[in-house]
Amino acid sequence: MQYRKRMLRKKGTALLLSALLLASALPLAAYAEEVSAKTTEYVNFRSGPGTNYSSQGIIASGTTITVTDTSNSEWYAVRLSNGSTGYIFAEYISFTGSNTPSATAAPTQAPSNGSEQSAKTTEYVNFRSGPGTNYSSKGVIASGTTVTVTDRSNSQWYAVRLANGSTGYIFAQYLKVTGTSSATPTQAPSNDGTVQAKLTADVNLRRGAGTNYGVIKVIGTGTTVTVTDASNSQWYKVKLSDGTEGYLFSEYLKVTSGNIDSAKPSATPTPTPAPSNGTVQAKTTSDLNVRKGPGTSYGIIKVIDMNVTVTVTEATNSSWYKVKLSDGTEGYLAAQYLKITSGDINSVKPGNSGDDNTNNGNNSNTPATGEYVRVTVGLNLRSEPNTSSKVLTVLSTGTVLNVLDRKTSGWVHVRTTGGAEGYVSAEYVTAYDPSSSNASVSVSSVDLAQYKTIYIQASASGSVTWESSDASVATAKAGVSGQLFIYGAAPGTAKITAKSANGTALATVSVTVSAPEAIRFAYTTPNIITAGSSFNLKAVTDTQKSAVRFEIDGVGTYDTTSYDSESQGDNNVRIFSASATISTPGTYTVLSLIHI
Repeated sequence: MQYRKRMLRKKGTALLLSALLLASALPLAAYAEEVSAKTTEYVNFRSGPGTNYSSQGIIASGTTITVTDTSNSEWYAVRLSNGSTGYIFAEYISFTGSNTPSATAAPTQAPSNGSEQSAKTTEYVNFRSGPGTNYSSKGVIASGTTVTVTDRSNSQWYAVRLANGSTGYIFAQYLKVTGTSSATPTQAPSNDGTVQAKLTADVNLRRGAGTNYGVIKVIGTGTTVTVTDASNSQWYKVKLSDGTEGYLFSEYLKVTSGNIDSAKPSATPTPTPAPSNGTVQAKTTSDLNVRKGPGTSYGIIKVIDMNVTVTVTEATNSSWYKVKLSDGTEGYLAAQYLKITSGDINSVKPGNSGDDNTNNGNNSNTPATGEYVRVTVGLNLRSEPNTSSKVLTVLSTGTVLNVLDRKTSGWVHVRTTGGAEGYVSAEYVTAYDPSSSNASVSVSSVDLAQYKTIYIQASASGSVTWESSDASVATAKAGVSGQLFIYGAAPGTAKITAKSANGTALATVSVTVSAPEAIRFAYTTPNIITAGSSFNLKAVTDTQKSAVRFEIDGVGTYDTTSYDSESQGDNNVRIFSASATISTPGTYTVLSLIHI
C-alpha cells in the first residue's frame, strides 16, 4: 500500500485558503467560554452592540456562529466561520450546543397588585425563565396565544402567566395587550394640544427633517416622545423626556394621545414674489445632490431637501442649472427637479433667448440618467411602496441601486444591479456617485487546483462588484475584512474583475485553475477540544479514492474506508471520516494520507 502525505495547516480558517489544513491545537481551557449557536432570522452583523453601529453584512437564517460574550443581554459578541467578529441581536440567536450560557437566577416576580392584564402573542415567541435572552427558554408559545401580563415594570420583557399557571417572561414587542389594567388607568384625551407618540422600531433622531441631517442619537422601540410639529407629514419634530429635540421619521411613530392635527400649525401663506430684475428663483421638488458640474459624473458638494428655494444663475444647459443657495454655496442641480417660482428662465440662458425649452414648472419625479443611491442599513426591497407589501429580497449595507423614480412620498423606486425592481424606504438610502468607487488587489495573478478556494487581499470603496469572465472556471466573493475569496470550479483560465456600479473596470486578477488534487481538503472538527473528548477527522476526495489514513504525531494512525457521498452539480466528492481521542493536553500535527 502506497500513501501520499498531506499535512494539515495550523489555522482553522485555512480551509478557505488551501487544501492543506490545520495542526489541531488542543488546550484544555479554551472551549469553556465559547458556545455554538445558530441565527433564527436574517439579521444584521454589526460592528458594535447596538443599531447605531454599522452593519458588516446580513447573516442568513440558520447560519452557525460562535458566541464569545453574553455579558450584554441584548447584543451577543459572535465570531463567524471565516473568523470575522461582531455583534448580533440576541433575540435572533438560538444555542445549539449543550453549553448554553448560564444566567443568573431570575428575579422574583413582583406581586401583581391588581394590575394584571390580558394579552395575546403576535408571533411564535420564547417563554423564558427570566427577563432576557440569556435566560433559558421554557418553551415556544404559539402566535395568538392568550396570556396574563402580571408585571410591566421592565419595558422590554413582560412577566406573564399562562393558562396552565406557568409563569415566566415574554419579549414585550411580541405581546398585544387586550385587557384593561386597574393599576394603569386609560389616559384621558389631552386637552392642552399635547401630542404623544410611541416608537414602533429603533429609529435615528436627526437634527433636521431628512436623512441628510446628522444623527443625534438612536431612540429605542417603545420610547414615548412628544410631537411638537407635524407640519411635515414625513418627519415629525419631537421632544424627548430628557428635553432633547429633533426629528423622527413619522412612519415609525404611533400616536398614543392627543390629536396629531393640533401639531400641524397653519402655515402663513407665502406671498408670490414679484418678478425681479433678471433674478430667477426655483424650488426643489425632491431631495437633491448639489454637484460641482453639470452631470452625475461630477462630485457632490452637499445634499439639499425638497422645497428648498434656490437662485438659478445659469441655464445654458437645459438638463442642469447652475444655482446659488441661501448660504452662498454655488453648484449644479438637475433641472427636472426644479420648479420655477419667479423670474424668466430664458433670462439666464446666454445667447439662447429664442429657446423655448424651459422647465415651465416641471415637477416630474423621473430622475436624471445615472442617478444612484446607496443603502445605509440592511434594508427590505419591497414589491410596492408600503411596509405591508411583499419583501422581494434583503439588501445589505452598501448596496448601490439605480433610481427609477421618486413619485411616492417616503419611497424610492429602484433597480438592483441584478435587474430586480422594487421599492425602498427613502429613510435608509443616501445619494451616491458611482465615480467615487475604487478597488485594488494585492496580486495580479493566482494559481489553484480545482475545487480549492484561496484568498487575496483586496480593498474596495464605494460600490464594487466582482465578476468572472468565465464562472465555469473560477468565481470570486468579497469577504468582510478586505479579503477576496477565489474558487477554482474547473481547469482553465479566467479573469476576475472589480467593477463600479456604472460598469467601469477598477482592478483585475488572472486565475489559472489546474487539475484537482487527490485530497481536496482535510480538517479536524472541532479543531480545539478538551483532553479526553472525541473528535472527528475528515478528508474530502474525488470519487475514485477508496481509503484514507490519518496520522496524529505521537498518538497513532486511523485508517478508514467509511465515507459519505456528496454531489453539488458536477462536483461529486467522497467525505471520509474517522474518530479519535487524545488524553494529554498539547498541540498536535495531523497528517492525512491517501490510498493510491
